[in-house]
Amino acid sequence: MDNFFQDLRYALRSFRVAPTATLVTALTIALGIGATTTIFSAANALLLRPPAGVSDPDRLVTVHAMSEDGSSFHSFSYLDYRDLAAAKSGLAELAAFSGKPASLSTGGEPRLQLAMLVSANYFHLLGARPAVGRLLLPEDDAGIGGAHVAVISHSEWQRGFAGDSAIVGRRVLLNGEPFTIVGVTEKGFRGHVAALDASIWVPVALNPVLSSNKRLLESRQNTWLELVGRLEGKTRRAAAAAALSDVATRLGRSTGATYDRKIDVRAYSPLPAQMVLPATGFLALLLVLGLLVLLIASANVANVLLARASARAREIAVRLAIGAGRGRLVRQLVTESVALFVVGGAGGTLLAAWATRALSSLHPPVGIPIALDFSLDLRVLLVALGVTLLTGIAFGLAPALQATRPNLIATLKDEPSLARVGRLRLRGAFVAAQVAGTTLLLVTAGLFVRALGRAGGIDLGFDPLPVHALSLEMEVRAAEPNAVRVFAEQLEQRVAQLPGVTAVGTTDMLPLNFSNQQTVVAVPGREERPDVGWFQTDFTSVSPGYFRTMGLALVRGRMFTAADRDGGPAVVIVNETLARKIWGSEDPVGKTLSFGRTSGGTPMTIVGVARIAKYRSLGEDPLPMLYAPYAQQARQSLSLVVRTAPGAPDPARGLREAVHALDPTLPIVQQAPLIQLIGLALLPNRIALGVAALFGGAGLLLAAVGLYGVLSYMVSRRRREIGIRMALGAAAHNVRNLVLRDGLRLVAIGLLVGFASAAAVSRLLRSMLFGVSPLDPVTYAAIALVLGGVALAACLVPVRRALRTEPLEVLRHD
Repeated sequence: MDNFFQDLRYALRSFRVAPTATLVTALTIALGIGATTTIFSAANALLLRPPAGVSDPDRLVTVHAMSEDGSSFHSFSYLDYRDLAAAKSGLAELAAFSGKPASLSTGGEPRLQLAMLVSANYFHLLGARPAVGRLLLPEDDAGIGGAHVAVISHSEWQRGFAGDSAIVGRRVLLNGEPFTIVGVTEKGFRGHVAALDASIWVPVALNPVLSSNKRLLESRQNTWLELVGRLEGKTRRAAAAAALSDVATRLGRSTGATYDRKIDVRAYSPLPAQMVLPATGFLALLLVLGLLVLLIASANVANVLLARASARAREIAVRLAIGAGRGRLVRQLVTESVALFVVGGAGGTLLAAWATRALSSLHPPVGIPIALDFSLDLRVLLVALGVTLLTGIAFGLAPALQATRPNLIATLKDEPSLARVGRLRLRGAFVAAQVAGTTLLLVTAGLFVRALGRAGGIDLGFDPLPVHALSLEMEVRAAEPNAVRVFAEQLEQRVAQLPGVTAVGTTDMLPLNFSNQQTVVAVPGREERPDVGWFQTDFTSVSPGYFRTMGLALVRGRMFTAADRDGGPAVVIVNETLARKIWGSEDPVGKTLSFGRTSGGTPMTIVGVARIAKYRSLGEDPLPMLYAPYAQQARQSLSLVVRTAPGAPDPARGLREAVHALDPTLPIVQQAPLIQLIGLALLPNRIALGVAALFGGAGLLLAAVGLYGVLSYMVSRRRREIGIRMALGAAAHNVRNLVLRDGLRLVAIGLLVGFASAAAVSRLLRSMLFGVSPLDPVTYAAIALVLGGVALAACLVPVRRALRTEPLEVLRHD
């Protein structure tokens, strides 16, 4: 320890001797540590750290129903939940929850909030505690006849009620129904799902009070609940899954199921289980990009340490000559490196704290309330410290080993030696590594630029440019389907009268808006098995004006008309993909389908075939789609699409006034030009592009500095050789080529390694590239030109220094 503190004091004194170089080096390290720490903090918040108020998360599990085809993440009916919760399955508790938009009114204009319908044991299972009043009790879950009680979040208490100390017992309107607030959750608690900003919790048995479906609790066919549980004692997830599957199979057989129902029990994750894998992949991509910046920065610092070791070569040689052990010197040099990295790591942590605070303040324009908390915690700080120490040791060790094996006689005489040549090669290797990492970053950014450019030219199947969209959540009115249809028709009539409006349509699902709906349709007269007698397809309900408003053409048949309403013949329109999947080259117009896996349902006649469009994502393969008339299949979700004439005024204000004229208590979920909403589908791509471009630019700067430093060092060490060459008649271009050749060789090696790495890594990004090849020659050529140009710029000063060498001065000095 005495030696360590002695080495540390020596390191700090050396920093004071060269404060500018130390500051620049520390900032370089801070950039790499800050980038890595920021991204890891986001991954920690979404995948690892349980939300505030959730205790002992290692024993928590999520429970999912599995379908006949073996797929998971399916929900449960209320009756299924009650039976599973009562069974002995190895779970200490099993709680149910389901989120829904809700209109919260305290006397003024209603506010759209995310309400969670939860079983009474939900808070107890998670370990959440109240800040004021109480949380839900078993008697609160008695059903429609029980007390209408609610619990609000601490943030909603402060935001919507100004922290009213008399909040307990206060009555509010939730979807127009009176509820009494009985408690406030502890500060920070927003539920067990990360990023969701739940504001209010009500007993799950009161769902019929807030919904138009008054029989929602009475049917096993209505699957709408998600489950979370806590393992009992040493019970394993597999044992709990087997026990719950036995119960589900027995229940299924009693209700006529023809297969053994299975239950999937998974370890709890702050994100919904079905989102864990894609979120992990995306965050892993960002983390790799951040680590590349750290490696580039660390290589740059290693070059600085080599340069400092070169300046101290004579000192080190003297110490070795008088008996100092090599290990002792290596420890001293590594201590200097670690101290430098710790200073930079501290700065990087401060940078990450600022960046995560900025990211947490963002409010993505999505249809549900989002609350991001990427703040640093102990785990993140420990990881940042570990990465700092690891990189400090790893990138300080190589320079230390190189510096402590000099040719003593040559160094003491200040003559060139093989050790100096080896030192130069090591510095060159670090520069090549920097160029390789920068190449990988820039290729990634270039591919995303090309992909986003291509995304603008993708044929969506419809024309979003002159279309404005407005989304409403009709479920907050708890209205019957017929009332929803009437409201939609009245709203269309009012909006059609607005100045500049040329077409209006209604749908229950906007395309490319992070949502989809799937169903199964059966073909009469065919064997009842997948892709023979029944087919899975996306579906949506639309009004007659939808196709014209969206610019979505029909390839045959007719569009819906005002006659296609409830009580009339059931009709549908299919897209080309679904038509080919079911009937091949046959004309489907006039044929019939029915919902469900058997053909015993109500027959629906196909009256038209729509062209293929994009529904879920821009990069998707053609998906089957079924359109039903909104007047026959009205749902609680309602979105209005409005097409305006060129130069017409923005319809936003008129749309809002039209909605409030019909129902002043109805909150608007979303309102924006459709092209803007579609742009949200590109949000992950834009984030990846921004990160790769930012980090690539930083890496490019660091690589250029590293290349400049190596070439400057090379010129200074070969000054005698260059002077002799010039004295013997070497032309200026020969000297210039000598320096350029060394610099461009390093860049060429880095490019080859970087391109090989990019070719391997970019294949993992294929789904985000919209048809752009991971080996896109335009991108690779552009990156090669950029790096070549930067390399030439970095070589200019060393070349000029070499050309200014005076042979007589060099020879006279020697």
